[in-house]
Amino acid sequence: MKVYRDEPVPLVRRFSPAHLANDDSDERDIWALAGYRNVKTWQEIDAGYRAVILAEAGAGKTFEMRARARHVEQRSRPSFFIRIEDIDGAFEDAFEVGSAESFTQWLDSRDEAWFYLDSVDEARLGNPTMFEKAIRRFSHRIRHAQQRAHVCISSRPYAWRARLDRELVHQYMPFKKPETEHNGEDLVSITRAEPSGDALEILVLQPLEENDIRTFAAHRSAPDIGRLIRELERTDLMALAGRPFDLEEILDKWKAHLALGGRRELLHHSIERRLGEANPDRGERQPLNPKRARGGARALAAAVVLTGKTGIHIADGQRAQTGIDPQAILADWEPGEVRNLLARAVFDDVMYGAVRFRHRDVRELLAAEWFGELLTQGQSRHALEELFFRERYGEEFVSPRLRIVLPWLILVDRDIRNRVLATHPEIAVEGGDPAVLPLPVRKQILTEIVDRIACGEDDGSARDNHAIARIAQPDLAAQT
Repeated sequence: MKVYRDEPVPLVRRFSPAHLANDDSDERDIWALAGYRNVKTWQEIDAGYRAVILAEAGAGKTFEMRARARHVEQRSRPSFFIRIEDIDGAFEDAFEVGSAESFTQWLDSRDEAWFYLDSVDEARLGNPTMFEKAIRRFSHRIRHAQQRAHVCISSRPYAWRARLDRELVHQYMPFKKPETEHNGEDLVSITRAEPSGDALEILVLQPLEENDIRTFAAHRSAPDIGRLIRELERTDLMALAGRPFDLEEILDKWKAHLALGGRRELLHHSIERRLGEANPDRGERQPLNPKRARGGARALAAAVVLTGKTGIHIADGQRAQTGIDPQAILADWEPGEVRNLLARAVFDDVMYGAVRFRHRDVRELLAAEWFGELLTQGQSRHALEELFFRERYGEEFVSPRLRIVLPWLILVDRDIRNRVLATHPEIAVEGGDPAVLPLPVRKQILTEIVDRIACGEDDGSARDNHAIARIAQPDLAAQT
């Protein structure tokens, strides 16, 4: 597969201010907290002096940071791309853009410089204190020139501690805002009402928009891009396509088959491929039986959903404060097999002695497959359904934690589907791939959703046209 970082696509990425509610925000929940007003570009970020960019897996943050450092350097300005985990080693060898010589020349000058430090999550692999050590050392290196340094730090959302890390940056890299910020050749001049204060901006790298996806697809020589976009919308895959890493997979399948095959099929393809390959940044390379790997991943996904703990401990890492013990879940697995599974590319890199599922969609689909398998194996249906459907004051409600699994589970279990459609038909279009359901079922879903909306009995989740489009196929045209 062609890799995004090797063949750059000319995209103008956008950033939105992030307002994190707490230190434990889930990676996927960050997007709900990111406003789409006050959108910024790199040009505006570079005009500031302290910024943190949060981006989820596959969003292209490392590529963007390195490319921006090169862009600034090509305009004859001091610019440096440094991996945070390399700062605590031989600093002179840490520069991937720029050099130790140009860094020294900058220190001896009165010029401003731009530093792109990537990334907090990588720095904390196996050692939560590495970021603090690196920032402390970096601040010491630039201590006499901090007011001339524009510093941009990247991180995965879950690795950035909203309060503690902000305080860390303030402590070691303080900056007093000037009334008017730098006005360079291609930088924006921004007048501040206050002469000093919090110069640190926390921003979220926005997913690719439709025009970006079209541009990306054109640069990858994808055929019939208009139909591709319509298929992405119909199958509710636009969010997945908004991440360059995942868009590459989508385009590979599109070029090979001129079809996506539906959301479930595409995710199945992705899971199969990623369970078959090791994370390139991890050491485990031993083969793993595909069926066993899928079963193990399903069990871990179900454990994550049931407990609400997204972290999965690794045996040879520093023990995470929260998370699940995979050895307890996969009790009949050898420790080496568990490590091998957790090194598969379906999981993220190690952070605080734990890994996470790389994508929430994958996690929810695998969890649904686990529940579906239990039901087909003759496990107590009553006990399993009680996990999903609860009663309070004589009224049935759906467990909020497990609701995310139901859009997938109704695809494989008729009894669960009938129970969901009888009381909460909107769940069918909240996720999953309802377009694969039989036509009579999709007609029923559409009719019941419309009736509930008309009576004001819905919860609002199905009022989005994209939600209704998830059940759409040509055979349903007469109903829409």
